[in-house]
Amino acid sequence: MVGAAAAATGGVVGTAVGGEVAGATVCVGAGRLVVVRIAVVERAGARVVVGAAVVTRSVVSPPRAANATPTAITRASVNAPAAATRRRCVAVKGRPGTSRNARALERSRVDSPSIRSETWRVTASRLVRAVPAVLLLLVATPASARAATPKPRPVLLGAGWHHSCALMSDGTVRCWGTNKDGELGIGHERSTVRAVPVPGIDDAVALTVGSSHTCAVLRGGTAKCWGYNGQGQLGNGTRTTAFRPTSVQRVADAIAATAGNSDTCFLRRTGSVMCTGENQWGELGHGDNEDSTVPVSVLHLTNAVAITGSYDHFCALTALGGGKCWGFNDGSRLGDGTLTNRSTPVGVNGARHLRAIGAGGGASCALLRDRGVSCWGGILRPDGDYRIARAPVRVEGLSDVTTLSTGFLFNCATRANGAVKCWGDNNAGQLGDGTRIRSGTPVRVSGITNATAVASGAYHACALLADSTAMCWGENGSGRLGSGSTAPSNTPVRVLGL
Repeated sequence: MVGAAAAATGGVVGTAVGGEVAGATVCVGAGRLVVVRIAVVERAGARVVVGAAVVTRSVVSPPRAANATPTAITRASVNAPAAATRRRCVAVKGRPGTSRNARALERSRVDSPSIRSETWRVTASRLVRAVPAVLLLLVATPASARAATPKPRPVLLGAGWHHSCALMSDGTVRCWGTNKDGELGIGHERSTVRAVPVPGIDDAVALTVGSSHTCAVLRGGTAKCWGYNGQGQLGNGTRTTAFRPTSVQRVADAIAATAGNSDTCFLRRTGSVMCTGENQWGELGHGDNEDSTVPVSVLHLTNAVAITGSYDHFCALTALGGGKCWGFNDGSRLGDGTLTNRSTPVGVNGARHLRAIGAGGGASCALLRDRGVSCWGGILRPDGDYRIARAPVRVEGLSDVTTLSTGFLFNCATRANGAVKCWGDNNAGQLGDGTRIRSGTPVRVSGITNATAVASGAYHACALLADSTAMCWGENGSGRLGSGSTAPSNTPVRVLGL
């Protein structure tokens, strides 16, 4: 294969030795300019040539003698006769190095940490109407020189009732915890105490974890869901539980998703929202109480920029910084000042300039412009009593908040200094402070100083850390903490398998 490239250029394409790569020969003649492109990849600490693309460009008017300095990387001179009847070849050098083969040109060190395309170009006057034709030639490399694929890292976490999942940087999804309803998507009912890949998902861009089901938005706008489907929350037109990812119908331009107890909603590029599943309390936002096994449009909502779901109600952040909610309204969790269930979105009283919004079990919360947090619905006050707040009430002792997550009767937030604070119920250690004492005032999660995001479930929570690892705390039935065991922990433990 290398020989073919050399023949095409009138020179030699070399191989890498000790982290160096040979150059190439560029020829100008018979009205043609040849450029060699060599792809270099670092494998097992050594740079090796994995491919050579030979690009031939037609030259309408052959260039006269000219000196060229194409880039800082290369220098070359080309002399071509006016008639261009004979072929001239010149060595095009890379970065300074030690020449080991005069014909193969000077070998030059490659500084790329991963993959790099080195191109040697020759420029001359009056090159016009260039038409490229590319031939890709692969160069075999020994197995010992192959580099491991860069390890994917978690970029988004989701926590449900009994399981958790992570979206990875390579578009895959990994889940852990209970799997009796297929919520891990791995094709069987066995639970796992560490993160495992979900087969068939390799291009996810968003992720949501519900009570007993999971959904991923894929590149291009489609979506797939798996797990329990008794109310049609998977959106595939059936009520059949799926142990592997199944395609969601009617969704083609989604950019985000949020899952509740028995429902799933999808945010579209247009700012509209579609929901599927149970609709007993108007959770689908479609103006009625009829369940649906395929997504239906949420009425009167056209400018959403983010959506959030709970066990029986949903909320959206609007483009103007307002909040709208719909569904079950016990305790005035919709924020409209009433206790009336709503089958279409209603505005949250006093919600202005919001940065984010979260719908939790029993209450809803919002991240404010000044990086504080306010909540409404059934909220635990600093004195330890639950009270109904029909309009947003500021959470005391919380500032510099960067992300917010609402769980079932407890909430968590990350701060600019990397700390995580949680407040609410703590019967399973879900506040992560080493106790099981509930608190209406945010308490610091033990041992975390570099968190970038947090996800709150039913009785556990997880944090994504700046070093691309994750930690979880709280109830650990079926291994939802991903620690390798089922032992609960009221302080964070490392998630294995990420």
